Formats: sequence, structure tokens, C-alpha cells
Amino acid sequence: MNVALMTTDMLIKKVSGGSSEIEGLCWQMIKHYRERSTIQTEFEAKWHKSVQSGNPDFSIYDGARYVPEATACFLVYAKRYIKTATKFIEGKWPVNEVWDLGCGIGASTALLKLLFPMANVFGTQLKSEQRKIAEAFGQECGFKIMDSMCGKKDSIVFMLDYLEHFESPTEHLQTIISQKPKLLVMANSFGATAVGHFPEYKIGDSVFTNKETGRHFGQWLKKNGYKRVETGFYNNRPAIWERAE
Repeated sequence: MNVALMTTDMLIKKVSGGSSEIEGLCWQMIKHYRERSTIQTEFEAKWHKSVQSGNPDFSIYDGARYVPEATACFLVYAKRYIKTATKFIEGKWPVNEVWDLGCGIGASTALLKLLFPMANVFGTQLKSEQRKIAEAFGQECGFKIMDSMCGKKDSIVFMLDYLEHFESPTEHLQTIISQKPKLLVMANSFGATAVGHFPEYKIGDSVFTNKETGRHFGQWLKKNGYKRVETGFYNNRPAIWERAE
């Protein structure tokens, strides 16, 4: 069975690898996100403390205890965004190659492969416990996990809760749009105080608070050859940007 078709309980049992601790943390994180809790989790507190000290602790992504965070993000947010976007895209643009950047455990990539079965689908993820799970899902579902994007022109790129994890998101995005993808599908939340997010971001040569970043990020995309597609999605999420010809 494609992992994207699993029930929440089945997916959590699979990613937990038999660990009751990880399974329990998955359910806690889902509750945390669904209820929009303002109480910091262990990981959020650890992350923000490291950022305040001037030394962001990126090692939080490496261990098994980050797997519940990635799992909850897929189940609460990414799954819905992907279904919404793919339904809108289908029939409007050719879909030959799809990239899922920062794919975490690979559940989102599996869903993209399910929805675009004829496309070549890739996920990117740094080496971590998440990547091990994603690679296993890839073997089952027919997609590949890469270190970074190396796409063909006119690909479709999904970046869901991804660019917020870079202090200079446009600097990183420049390497992506240099490959001339046709569509960028994004659900940015720069203003959220989640794990891996920063209080300030650098857009071009300027630094903005996390609350200001979204507006300036959109302006940067327009200046660099992309136009926002009118979708009518609730709260404009996810946003779809098309490369101007």
C-alpha cells in the first residue's frame, strides 16, 4: 500500500518503527498543531534558545525524536495543501517532473507520486532519521530521495514549510529558480514561532522581522520572474507561483 493511503494510525505505527515513545510523541505533536497550542514543545524551546544564543542548533533535525514533528506537519498541513494544489494544477500544466523539497519522512512525496503517477517524483532531505524513512517509502512507492534539487526545466516544485528554515530564504531560492521550474507551490509561515524558524530573515540585502518577511518575499519573487497564480484557495494556501515566459 502506498504510504499516502494509510490511515493516521497506520502511518504513525510505521514511522515509529515499533518505538512506543516515538508513537506517543507523534500523537502529542498532532494535538499540538491541531489545537494551535501556544505552549512551547521541548524541541521548540531548545531551538529558540539556540537561536537566541547566536548558534542555531540544526542537529535537532537529525535524531528520531524529530520524526513526530515531521509526521504531524504532514498529517495536519501538508497532506491537505498537496491535495488542494494538485487538483488545481492537473489539466492546466503538463506534469512531467515533481520535486518535494525538504520532504521529511517522505509521506508528502509518496502522496505526490500517487497523485501524479506518470511523473518522475523526487524528494530532497538531508541525511537523518527522517531520510532513512523517506528512502524506505521511496522504494515502496516509486520516488527517489536526493541531497538537493537538480531538476529539469519546467518542473513543478513543492516547498511546504521549507524556506522558513533558511535565514536567507531568497538566497537558497535563487539556486532553485536558476533551474527554471515552471511552478512553485509554497505554504510559507515565516511568522510562526516553530522549530527551525527564525525571528528575522534576510531578503536580498535587507533584514526583516518574521512578521514582515512574507510580504517582502513575494515582492522578491515578482522581481525574479514569477507571478502569483489566482487560485481562490482559502487564505491563499498553498500559494502557486508561475514562471513568467
